[in-house]
Amino acid sequence: MVFVGLYLQRKANLAFLMDIERAYERRCQRTGCARPSKCLSDYTDQDCMRFFRFNKEEIRRLIQCFRLTDASQDGSNHTLIPCSRNDSTGWWRVRSDTAMLIFLYRMAHCPDLHSVRTFFGNMPVSKCSSVFNYVLKHIYDGWSIRVTSLQFWSEHVEDIATQLSLAGSPYCNLIGLVDGTVQIISRPGGRKNSRNTLDQEEVYNGHIRKHTLNFMEIALSNGFLLINGPYQGRRHDAAMFTDCQLLRDLQAIQQSTGTRYIVYGDR
Repeated sequence: MVFVGLYLQRKANLAFLMDIERAYERRCQRTGCARPSKCLSDYTDQDCMRFFRFNKEEIRRLIQCFRLTDASQDGSNHTLIPCSRNDSTGWWRVRSDTAMLIFLYRMAHCPDLHSVRTFFGNMPVSKCSSVFNYVLKHIYDGWSIRVTSLQFWSEHVEDIATQLSLAGSPYCNLIGLVDGTVQIISRPGGRKNSRNTLDQEEVYNGHIRKHTLNFMEIALSNGFLLINGPYQGRRHDAAMFTDCQLLRDLQAIQQSTGTRYIVYGDR
């Protein structure tokens, strides 16, 4: 009964928040006023480092390097974000710096969308979600090769090995540290799939006794973390390393450079 009461209370709270959201939307449409939306100029360098882990100049460089302004369709410094609402336009019109701030804030602190909504001037939760997902996909589609392929760094592996050697590595050809990591997930299918154990067995991790997705990672001395996955939760680190792209990249680097580079990891 306690759990039922907590569930009903949470459901009532969410319904109350949605009612407030709809009322605020109607008032904005009636009065013609725009929702307050914080932009980069509203923050000091100290605030930027605290909330987003970058200073103002670095955030401007991120916007330029990731070409968020190029994603705009109206020629201004606004980015048009595809939204899931059934309105006439199908787009959110968001400042490029605001879009980047929403992305950095959530990546830095992992808050829920209601916290993001409050932090950025009570903008709609759906807008926060659309902006974050758009920026994440925009960055991944354009630059994911830098964090998924070791072969991309083939021209820099000698410098990477030198940095590790200067840091105290006993190997002159060591270029990274490899390890597996797990991400806990909900049980596949929930209660409706309780009798079908096939999917659950695929992602069940017997080591920590939870359902997980596994990833294989290599940490480079230049600060980049290369990620391959996801894999089934029951896969061991050694099996993932054998099947992942990282091993094939090491072989390709050896063929192109003539030097056998290695990565260090536990068994």
